[in-house]
Amino acid sequence: MEEKREEWKQKLRDAGFLEGTVHTCHFYKELTEKTAFCLNLKFHKNYTGIVYGIFSTAKFWNEEEKKWLYKWGCDDEDCNLRYYLEIKDREDEKEAETVISALYWKFRQADKEEVLKFVKERRKEFLNVITGILKPLGYRKKGNNWHKETKDKIVVYFWADKNPYCDLYYLVAGAYPSGMEDRVLLNGERIENVLEGKFDWENNATAKESYDWQLQSKERLVNMVETALNKYLLPVEEKGWEQLKEMNLWFRGD
Repeated sequence: MEEKREEWKQKLRDAGFLEGTVHTCHFYKELTEKTAFCLNLKFHKNYTGIVYGIFSTAKFWNEEEKKWLYKWGCDDEDCNLRYYLEIKDREDEKEAETVISALYWKFRQADKEEVLKFVKERRKEFLNVITGILKPLGYRKKGNNWHKETKDKIVVYFWADKNPYCDLYYLVAGAYPSGMEDRVLLNGERIENVLEGKFDWENNATAKESYDWQLQSKERLVNMVETALNKYLLPVEEKGWEQLKEMNLWFRGD
């Protein structure tokens, strides 16, 4: 694996990529004055994970930004447009080279606005997956919150809560008595989402608790929403106040 690691890193250097001096295995290459292509290698015993995509800065490249990238590269969640794949054998490696190269050339000369527009469409698709599951069950969408009032005057909800520090989400399921949402939360559970530690977020508690909507599959998201329904929301709908008594309430200050 050590030999393969150096082989891949040298390929990236030969292609003009720079490696973070502190965050090694974080590679980047400037595309335009406002965008860069990022590629982060994650070596494991039986496979190699790769997060790759486009980093877009909101301002012109300056010396401070360049120094930051020079040391750290681009963290996964800071990459505005990002994808994830795994390499386990030579066939995976060939496919990865094709897929990554295609994305590189697609955005080689794209400006920042074009990248962000593409990300906006992907975000809409992500939220539409949740809507597609909950809307047929009577849930109404308001912003990133889907809610429904039961026959017992209990509001059950699913919330994609945007992480204020990075482009990740907390996925929350819960319920509260109708009209009391300003004072009472019932079982506002964040749904576990880390895929067996594959994304190497040991030192980032914020990211560890959050859902990376770009790196995980549609199937994974569907499974998480259905888990929330079966574990929290449907039992409240079916049992009403009886179910509420079995859950923990906590009060927020007025």
